[in-house]
Amino acid sequence: MTVSNPTAFCASHAQAVAELLGETRQAQFDGLAGATATMFGCPIGAISVVECDRQWFKAVTDPSICEMPVEQSICRHAFDGTDLLVVEDLTKDARFSANPLVTDGGMRFYAGRPIWVRIGQDSDLVPIGALCMVDFVPRSFSAQERQTLEQLGLAAQSLVQAAIDAALAERSAERLTELLAEQQRSHRQLRQGEKIAGFGTWRLCLADNRVEWSDQVYAIHEVPKGQEEMLEDALSFYPPSDRAILSAAVDQAIATGRPYDLEVDFITACGRQRRVRAMGEVELDQGRTVALIGVFQDVTERYRLEQALIHKANTDELTGLASRRRFNESFDAKTYAPLASGSDVALLLIDLDRFKEANDRFGHAVGDELLVKTAQVLSAPWLNDSFAARLGGDEFVLLITDPALVADLETVIQRLLDQLRLSPSGDSTFMVSGTIGAVRLRDTMIDRERATHMADQSLYKAKERRRGSAVLSDRGRDIWLPREAATESVSQAA
Repeated sequence: MTVSNPTAFCASHAQAVAELLGETRQAQFDGLAGATATMFGCPIGAISVVECDRQWFKAVTDPSICEMPVEQSICRHAFDGTDLLVVEDLTKDARFSANPLVTDGGMRFYAGRPIWVRIGQDSDLVPIGALCMVDFVPRSFSAQERQTLEQLGLAAQSLVQAAIDAALAERSAERLTELLAEQQRSHRQLRQGEKIAGFGTWRLCLADNRVEWSDQVYAIHEVPKGQEEMLEDALSFYPPSDRAILSAAVDQAIATGRPYDLEVDFITACGRQRRVRAMGEVELDQGRTVALIGVFQDVTERYRLEQALIHKANTDELTGLASRRRFNESFDAKTYAPLASGSDVALLLIDLDRFKEANDRFGHAVGDELLVKTAQVLSAPWLNDSFAARLGGDEFVLLITDPALVADLETVIQRLLDQLRLSPSGDSTFMVSGTIGAVRLRDTMIDRERATHMADQSLYKAKERRRGSAVLSDRGRDIWLPREAATESVSQAA
């Protein structure tokens, strides 16, 4: 493996990398940066790109961080080798102790895995940045953590390489289209372009709706080479919803001349489920559209990695419920439709009582068991697709949108209070309970912060009255719901 030095990279490759990657945020990079920060409990996770005069971020969990002068870059020091750069206390390292990020920004811990890529099929490996994390307190970094960061760094390197390869392939595909128009779709040049770009190519003749495929497209479809296909046959490989999307894109391209670039699900002739990228544009003959031509790629493995990383970032690992981040992202989408249609929704905050005592008395394994049991209560089928999330520690949230449940909200809360009385396995003498702060929401203009604040106030009032009870805020009044008794109004707005 040939590796270029950082100086040579800055001189000859920095601009090319920036153009190929682009500075637009993308879900797969954001997902990996977020998963890295979450996995290690660091406030900042990022994928950095180092150029000659600056460092910028393809992904970073803190959106206020955009770029910095290259002189302040810590990531560039990771280029001194191919191993991790871990600095457990930046103030004690002569390379960084005077760095404004340390003296003014308060950074104390850094760990990064350099990212090396090839910019072109025959190029040497060059460093372009790092998958890194930052904390504002010194911390130790174990051998297991180093191994985990190395694995995540390899995933980041694969994602960056895939993005660069895709950009290069897209440029090659554009050039390929020009060659096809200029030289009457020369099959020799088509095969050469396909080999260089790593994509399969296709052509749809509008005169008879027949589809021509290159060798690679046949391979992706798992269809014998040379078998003639009609457009309807080609579309049959897609599930109905994706077939409709692709068919609409084809029709629009023919009608308007607008190209398309889609990722859709796909089922091969052998029944294998795949994810493919389909690109198409019109072919003109004396100004008249005569065909569609395009490229076709199997992106299944990259797509699965992206989805796994996004799922990990959005899911609480212990309970399987949504994470705080997922709740924050989903609140508006899940509440807008019912509120806009005139239906109420309900937001419940739940705290486990005596949870710290359970941890201290029985150990964290029992504490984890109680958290899992709580999650099972909040995701039970009778709650009819209510959205449950773990906010952290022993704090949970439940968003109820089902009209029948919201209409009988007091009964729902009473049932939850009863089911949240939980004991560890093997010791029924000890029991935790759940205290609930609930609010019925009726206003489409209310945002997540305001709704959560109202529910938190109700939770505080319930704790003041009695642990293991609930307070429901509804139309300006508070209704106290002790577990043992019927509902009781405790305060009424004037």
